[in-house]
Amino acid sequence: MKAAVRAPVPEPVRAVHLFRDVVQLLVVATVALTLWADAPASGGGFAEAAVMSNQTFGSLYAARSQTAVHVWASVAEQPGEAAAAVGLLFVTISMMGNSPVAWVMATLLCSVKQPDWERHVALLTRVFGGEDAFLFHGFGIVVWLLFAGLFLVHGLLLLPLEWGYPRWLADLKIQPDKTVGAAKLQKVARVSLLNLLLVLPYIIFFTLIRKWSDGRYGVRHDGEFPSKKQQLFQFGALLLVDEVLFYYSHRWFHTPAMYARFHKQHHEFTAPFALSAIYAHPVEFFLSNLIPFTIGFIPLRTHMVFVYIWVTGAVLGTQTHHSGYRFPWIAFFDEQPFFHDYHHAKFNCNFGNMGVLDLLHGTDMMYKAETKKRDAALLAKKAA
Repeated sequence: MKAAVRAPVPEPVRAVHLFRDVVQLLVVATVALTLWADAPASGGGFAEAAVMSNQTFGSLYAARSQTAVHVWASVAEQPGEAAAAVGLLFVTISMMGNSPVAWVMATLLCSVKQPDWERHVALLTRVFGGEDAFLFHGFGIVVWLLFAGLFLVHGLLLLPLEWGYPRWLADLKIQPDKTVGAAKLQKVARVSLLNLLLVLPYIIFFTLIRKWSDGRYGVRHDGEFPSKKQQLFQFGALLLVDEVLFYYSHRWFHTPAMYARFHKQHHEFTAPFALSAIYAHPVEFFLSNLIPFTIGFIPLRTHMVFVYIWVTGAVLGTQTHHSGYRFPWIAFFDEQPFFHDYHHAKFNCNFGNMGVLDLLHGTDMMYKAETKKRDAALLAKKAA
């Protein structure tokens, strides 16, 4: 079996990747600050200004300069909030896999402001009614549609790569000798659709915690709209909760009894693909996937707008980790999907998402040793 580890990266290529990541960070900062500052765009914005025949280059330049001045003034007035806006967009795009789809979804969700949210709540109120319980049923349905819709659409977009990828993508596939047959795909479809259906009652139950606790716990949609600092804090706290619960529950499902009864199903694919991300026994899916990435909502009283961001990040992120491809837009510092692909190839290592607890417990040693071995082999080949 071919090892699913990171391939050695030549120094010139490494330099190009680092330069690309720096450029991306600058672009993220520009987009995040412009959206956060709500910069006015004279002449109706970039798209409209580009098509208006009576706009001269000078007037367009003046408009853009005015926007830049407005953004800079906002940054000087609230530097902490500005830094949080940049940080939030950066980590959200990274969580979603850095793909073009990730850029679109992260930019749309991170640009939502109080007036946008009020219009969204008003729409759901008209559809589901103003009573709190019914309104939160509406939020639950929206979250489920976001979860299921993204999972199916994004997964199906990546599926053709498993049936004959273009030659120029061959080097991006981590285990190029593995493909997915039609029979296995049908089995994945049945199990995944069942798990997607189970998500809906779980989400609606979750939204009702607010009512049962008189608003002390659970997600919220009203009150103060969360600042970028608050959203960034929520991101860090939820990421920590998810990493701890996922790592230890995942290791638990690798104990002999739990593996044979539940987790073996997920490991039928030694080379995973995007739609197999939730191909798991419902018990495992509930205990090791749903709970770790949502349970933090209860004590943190996460605002529903950030729930949308977090759920989108979880879906696109886990499909990237299971995609079997190291796409060129993934950041150089990110070990995924090599890290999780290696777990599927070897079974008894790389249990976490970020690798922090794997480092602490030494469960990444096999992966690191094989990576160093390949790096050494490349150096020896160059020296020969």
